[in-house]
Amino acid sequence: MDVSNSLISQTYSASVISSACSLQATPVTTVSSVYTTTTATYTSGEVHTTTVLATSTVSETTTVVSTTTIQVASSAPTGAIGYMTFSPEINAGADYCLSDDATHMTDNYYQKSKRETFIVTADGYLYSVTNDSYYYITGTTTSTLLYWTRTKATAMPIFSVGRVDSNGRAQVTMKDVAAGNYYNFCLSTAASGNGNAGTGLHFFGYKQGYSFPTACSAVNLYILAV
Repeated sequence: MDVSNSLISQTYSASVISSACSLQATPVTTVSSVYTTTTATYTSGEVHTTTVLATSTVSETTTVVSTTTIQVASSAPTGAIGYMTFSPEINAGADYCLSDDATHMTDNYYQKSKRETFIVTADGYLYSVTNDSYYYITGTTTSTLLYWTRTKATAMPIFSVGRVDSNGRAQVTMKDVAAGNYYNFCLSTAASGNGNAGTGLHFFGYKQGYSFPTACSAVNLYILAV
């Protein structure tokens, strides 16, 4: 009797997305089915036995390295770049900043899957890469919404970044240089209704030394490197 064994296994391939941004390693487990069969040659009337072996499973874990790609126009300014985020989380499930269509900064409460890329530029501007816009405030009032414009001359070089923390976040600060006023940030709560139904709730800048209103909770803004 001639007996031959065959091994059948599943093959796979992994796609690797390349970018100049940070790497992310993801474990991937591949399950392959392995079994054997027997074949036999015999003559008429001959007693024979066929044996089928039980199927076994082999698991193999590999690491696939992927990256996040940020598209930045060649005309964009240079500086600290990343998603704009904040903490603590004021409105459930929303901790990223967006530029709404009414020229304000909001959280992403109504678009929780959306992210917006910002740059704190080398010359002190806050620039939205996603929205191609620059930010400014209304002046020397106690509190002010954060506004955006597509004209850099209208914006203000009042933003700066601090030290990067262990989570890869660089804190963003704001100062009205002409008036010498530093501002803290607060975010309107969902219950206040102070926002934009297309994006989320409004951010405010408040002069240091003044209390936030009850419907606006203190937050820190960050550039989150990706």
